[in-house]
Amino acid sequence: RNDQANGILITGYQAENSGGRKLLDEGKISIFGNITQIDLQVSQFQLSNHAGHSELCDFANKCAPQDMILFHAPEDSRNVIFSEMGKEIKIHLPVNGVPIHINS
Repeated sequence: RNDQANGILITGYQAENSGGRKLLDEGKISIFGNITQIDLQVSQFQLSNHAGHSELCDFANKCAPQDMILFHAPEDSRNVIFSEMGKEIKIHLPVNGVPIHINS
């Protein structure tokens, strides 16, 4: 989390007092009840939630991430993206309550 080669990209609206909004505004977020300073560049992108599959995959490929976390989508949609992009990018499909570990 302290490697400046990494960053956080947030898409869409972040409600007031939400974790995403606090991260954007203050650079801090609550992790397991502890307020944690995140010393990374945090950027917000306003992407249409009507973007098609190919546009979303194209955007992700242009970002060239090592890891990608897919959430807030139906499981079958996540699995399609995983099968198409998982050869080049390490894709995580989170499950509620299960930690994700990313090693850079």
